[in-house]
Amino acid sequence: TFLDVKQELRKVKETLEKDLKQGHLGTVQIGAANNSVTFRIPIAVANQGDITWGPWITYSLNAGQLLRNDGANIKVVANNINAIVFNLGATNPKIMNVDITVNKISLRRELITSTMQLDIALRN
Repeated sequence: TFLDVKQELRKVKETLEKDLKQGHLGTVQIGAANNSVTFRIPIAVANQGDITWGPWITYSLNAGQLLRNDGANIKVVANNINAIVFNLGATNPKIMNVDITVNKISLRRELITSTMQLDIALRN
């Protein structure tokens, strides 16, 4: 149903925003097809400013599922993802632009499609 599609979009939005807002611009790597992103989150900062980095986190699309892989665990974030595109902002590279498309076939065999665009500010 349309509500199912919106729920999948909401799950993607909440999870990506939570992680990417903490992600450091200097660690961001976007995959060649723009459908994956890898980055690190600082987990501690010493008094001298030395940063202790967490593991690499990768979001990728695989067979209609958005996956989150932190090296120790792979979690399905959302299903029925038809497309996801990651880009750093052209005018402000501290902004991650994410375009998401969700498709689902209804019980009446109708295609339900919904899209969402996110602009997420990365940590400096």
